[in-house]
Amino acid sequence: MKRYIETTSDQFDFLVEVFGVSPRKVRGALRFEAQYENSTSAKIRNLALQRGGKLKYVVEGEDAIFDSDGNYLQLFDNGAVIAISKVTGNAVLTYKGKIRAEVEKIRFSEISALQKAAREL
Repeated sequence: MKRYIETTSDQFDFLVEVFGVSPRKVRGALRFEAQYENSTSAKIRNLALQRGGKLKYVVEGEDAIFDSDGNYLQLFDNGAVIAISKVTGNAVLTYKGKIRAEVEKIRFSEISALQKAAREL
């Protein structure tokens, strides 16, 4: 999971001026980039948060839909779709209109493997 500190342009300019470093170094510190990790980076982040900066996280996610018939659909950013029937327990992974995997009576513990396969298409 990636994280960063969001600041206004005035806050950003203040950090550049106070620490006497380049804007790229401040940006790298606020994005937790490895090549900019040092004691100054920690101070930059601390002051940014004290002056109203917001710590944000970037997470991957997919849409999940439960329809009125009790079916589960999970839509992935790459176009893959997992459909699980509540009635039969069967799961189907499709990608670009083609069935890539089918699992009869899928177990809860098997869903994460199907999700991983969908993400990797």
